[in-house]
Amino acid sequence: MSLLERLGESYDPGNVGSITSHDEWRPTRSKPATIARGVVALSLIGGVFAGVFLNVAFTWGALGWTSGILLAYLLVAYFIRPRPDFDNIGWLGGLIDNPFRYSDDINRFLMFLMVVLLPGRFVSDSLVELAQDPRPVED
Repeated sequence: MSLLERLGESYDPGNVGSITSHDEWRPTRSKPATIARGVVALSLIGGVFAGVFLNVAFTWGALGWTSGILLAYLLVAYFIRPRPDFDNIGWLGGLIDNPFRYSDDINRFLMFLMVVLLPGRFVSDSLVELAQDPRPVED
């Protein structure tokens, strides 16, 4: 943190986003949409394994490491929800760092974390919805 950021933040502190846990709210989707999302999620998981084992020889250890890392990523993406304050991400929509605030650095990190976790959030949410959806098929 630079001296300008320390001085600027003490004069005019900016809002900082938050990291929340998994919220229970879930949009209601039709059964075909839930199945389609589940198929896409399972395809993405298969693509991860295919990408790894096309580049690494198959061993049970490699399978275990890949499964463990993927499971950890999906769990983190499911339970951790970064929520940056988009009003304080720097100048020109985050393209330029605000030299007078360090809170915009925190918000940009939260935005980066949100983007990194977004595919895992889609996959994990889709798999949970696919496993929990008790609604009958609508005609």
